[in-house]
Amino acid sequence: MLKDQPRTTMKIDLITKISMSNTGIRMALWMGEKLPAGIVYRIASLLASAAATRRNSKLMRAIRHNQSVILNQAENSKAVALQAKRIVKNQSRYLSDFYHLLNQPSKVVEKMHFSPRLTEVLANARSSQRGLLLLTTHTSAFDLAGLSFAYHGLQPLVLGVPNPPKSYLWQNRLRNERGLLTLPMSISALGQARERLQTGGLVVTGLDRPLPDAKHHPRFFDRPSDLPVAYVRLALRADARVHVVGCRDMPDGSYQIECSEEVVFEAKPQSDIELIENAEAALRQAQSIIQHDPTLWMMFFPVWSSHPTLIDKG
Repeated sequence: MLKDQPRTTMKIDLITKISMSNTGIRMALWMGEKLPAGIVYRIASLLASAAATRRNSKLMRAIRHNQSVILNQAENSKAVALQAKRIVKNQSRYLSDFYHLLNQPSKVVEKMHFSPRLTEVLANARSSQRGLLLLTTHTSAFDLAGLSFAYHGLQPLVLGVPNPPKSYLWQNRLRNERGLLTLPMSISALGQARERLQTGGLVVTGLDRPLPDAKHHPRFFDRPSDLPVAYVRLALRADARVHVVGCRDMPDGSYQIECSEEVVFEAKPQSDIELIENAEAALRQAQSIIQHDPTLWMMFFPVWSSHPTLIDKG
């Protein structure tokens, strides 16, 4: 019964609900624009601390599930719990930077650096006129990294979450208004992405956000996952170059977008094998990026939900 719930839990549930709504996003935009960065960081940190106390919330359970696989420990272990708290605190900082710098292109460019390899890959793509597909991990300030592509004038097409909720549509609108064309994943969007790649353009999409009722289960961290594979067929049909990218924290408070070596997709006689084996080649690069510091992995959905691997001890 609602009346039996602890008052603090009810307050935290309300905070979470508001923060994920259009109203919450408008509030974040207002604070990011009107308040000093230090105050924005403080407010976000307090909200993060409140969220982290909800050990059995859907958010915290998903984070612990993912981290338990990476650490190879039970979900209720102290190490996993500590990782989860650090991740929520990190996310509060990234969101603060995103909303504070959203309308300051020069500061985004200053805050977000391209690694030498990424700089070379982008230059080669421009000179060769061959399409470039960047598969991104949800690490560090990945939203700010996306804006940096737009603010560098790269005009990427971003394939986002299929059938997004209203809050995601609002976020996509923010990106689109700033030159980051973001389309929910669909047959139509894949067609536009293919055209963009075939004319030498840039397409960006995530590879580490799980799909509900996934048909294919490529192995990730050596376990069958619920991750997407549609980008494999997109790259093969468009004859695009493929690299995996991921954002990383730098010691001075800035961020850097790391880039893998080229992932060469290979056509296979059997469609399912083609999708899974090529996706796994890309996911091995994503794994390397995430393993550098798992507390930077901002994935708030259980990646291995269809294939539980660890049982809580205790």
